[in-house]
Amino acid sequence: MTRSIANVPRALVLAGIAFAIGMFLAVHVVFPDFASSPPAVVAAREFSLLVLAGALLFYATRVEGLAPANVGLRRVRAATIGWGVAVCFALVAASAVTLIAARSVGIQQDTRILGMLASRPAWLIVLIAVTAGVSEEIAFRAILIDHIGSLARSRAA
Repeated sequence: MTRSIANVPRALVLAGIAFAIGMFLAVHVVFPDFASSPPAVVAAREFSLLVLAGALLFYATRVEGLAPANVGLRRVRAATIGWGVAVCFALVAASAVTLIAARSVGIQQDTRILGMLASRPAWLIVLIAVTAGVSEEIAFRAILIDHIGSLARSRAA
């Protein structure tokens, strides 16, 4: 049986909210020092986030009974992937311009994090970027926005 968030019992909605927030807190507690961890530990952290995001989708579709489309699971078209790649490159360029502009007016970046990223293998940086995008979209856009909107009886809330 599939249903919309409006038909999910309040206790399940609250549990979904707790799960979505708790997954990030749990990973932060288990992997507290992201910047100085070796690549294998960072990869384990990212894999943990992906597994928890998958478990969150499972919870929403199987336990809450939400339709896959209600949690953002839709057929992906090639054009969508192309736009995603194009936007990714545009954001990387915009980030570089922002870093240069900030430095030119005396705003310093967190050199520890930037140094950590510069010293990491490219595959790990890609994994971090993909994991952040996937896990945050699932937790925030697919779950939290709709669940909190359901409790408040207003998506705008």
